[in-house]
Amino acid sequence: MVSLVQRALYGWVVGRPAKDLDAYVNRMREASEEECAQVLVATSVAAQWLQVTSMTKLRFPEVYLSGERPAELPEDKDVLSNYIAELIELRKAIRGEQAANAVMVNAGLMTLAHSIRCVRDADGLLAVGRALWGEILRGQAIAVEMTDALFVPRLLAPDWKPPLGWHLGYAAELARRSPRTPRQGPA
Repeated sequence: MVSLVQRALYGWVVGRPAKDLDAYVNRMREASEEECAQVLVATSVAAQWLQVTSMTKLRFPEVYLSGERPAELPEDKDVLSNYIAELIELRKAIRGEQAANAVMVNAGLMTLAHSIRCVRDADGLLAVGRALWGEILRGQAIAVEMTDALFVPRLLAPDWKPPLGWHLGYAAELARRSPRTPRQGPA
């Protein structure tokens, strides 16, 4: 029997994500919970990698994806458009790699590009992005067995609650702390 990890690396949803947002949302609607878990894990791996890589000029736009900063100004939209362009170039660079992590990151980059587009064009695409993440999160119960670190764009999944043991992204951690309260160290 093929393991979920192998399916996450080589499955149809992860291996050949749709380039068109509507087609991608439709594909996720038709996906099984296992396939949704594969996309969830791939997106989390890609987001974690993007937060630390030096392969992008721009910083990972987590403040926009978390909803902390709305993409209302033209400058914000430009930042997100430029980041999407960087993701597309990264996908091209990674496409030739055969390593399992490269396959996983490449697949997650497409989901992140679609998610960032929905945040950038929230007036017309916020509902589409929320529908997409509603479908992806159907795989959460399976994904928890594959990873203990999860990235979910809170603006696109506002009602999402992380299962016990899963980690929130950096921006989400900052949002939970009051600006007037200093960060508490371990007890």
